[in-house]
Amino acid sequence: MDKARVAELQLLHRIGLFAQFAQRLNTQHSLEQMLEITLSLLVQEEQVKGVALYQRGESIAQIGIVPHQLIDLAVGQDQAFFVIDADYSLAIAFHLPLSAADVVFYRSLNQQLALVRAQRYEWGRQPQLLSDLYSIASRRDKLRYVRADRGYCGIYAADLADPLYITLRLRAIRLYFDDSVLLQVHRSYLVNPRKVEKACKRGREGWLLQMGSDLIPLARQSLERVQGDFPQWFA
Repeated sequence: MDKARVAELQLLHRIGLFAQFAQRLNTQHSLEQMLEITLSLLVQEEQVKGVALYQRGESIAQIGIVPHQLIDLAVGQDQAFFVIDADYSLAIAFHLPLSAADVVFYRSLNQQLALVRAQRYEWGRQPQLLSDLYSIASRRDKLRYVRADRGYCGIYAADLADPLYITLRLRAIRLYFDDSVLLQVHRSYLVNPRKVEKACKRGREGWLLQMGSDLIPLARQSLERVQGDFPQWFA
């Protein structure tokens, strides 16, 4: 059998493996199950001499003869190392140095694993995301401001005796609410413009926005924009 025919058969085999890999990954919900599928697929490859799975740098699964060096995937190498996430990584040893086609195939497997993993992570966050957005939207008329605080955001509203903390960051909140609902006036504050009573001078150049008994800092870089959009606050 000539080399062209061998290459064609190998390509067809890999296309089938990749399709099977993608289909099986999409049925899983945990990273551990996805990694099991990845290992089972790799050992079907005739070119693979050994595979090792690491958790925080320690080998937790090993098949065949594994590489002793951790080298990034590249043409001409007979081993490859993939970082899957902060905890898991994968090392593969091959019988022969990798060709350009080999690199494309194994990189595609890694990218598919990363893609499905990212999708599952987002799906897992979805209930929390909806809950956080509802916490803001449901008190639209009573909302006063949102303040960033040590990795969380506190919602300050007329119906809350104490701030309600959510996991969304200010940057994410701005994607869902426009300036008519929540206006960014400082790196740590989004305010409901309908609740701002007036702007107060602080020192020579500083300004504060008054909302009842609360005074919200107005960042210098936001001053010109806010003055143009809400001149009544500065009257």
